[in-house]
Amino acid sequence: MSKIMILAAGIAGYVLGAKAGHQRYEQIAGQAQRVWKDPRVQEKTSQVASAVKDKAPQVKDHLPGRHSAGAGVGAGAGADGDRDAPVSQHASTGPAGAGTWRAAP
Repeated sequence: MSKIMILAAGIAGYVLGAKAGHQRYEQIAGQAQRVWKDPRVQEKTSQVASAVKDKAPQVKDHLPGRHSAGAGVGAGAGADGDRDAPVSQHASTGPAGAGTWRAAP
């Protein structure tokens, strides 16, 4: 087989595959929209949102080591085991702790 034939087959395969992939994406997106717009799903979503709004003040009052309203996720969970140590809201950048919370300096 010549290089031109291989190249033509590759291009044809890419075009047909891309078209099939796009059609499948559209099919999945359409199904997702139908599910999301289903009244039962919307009702449950509304129930969950209401429950979260009702419980949020109670949960906030029980957070350990909460020093201010902006304490953020992970407050009171210092890296050295000190539950009252302030926790940085910035993820560490080291390779061993990438994306984890670390104690504030």
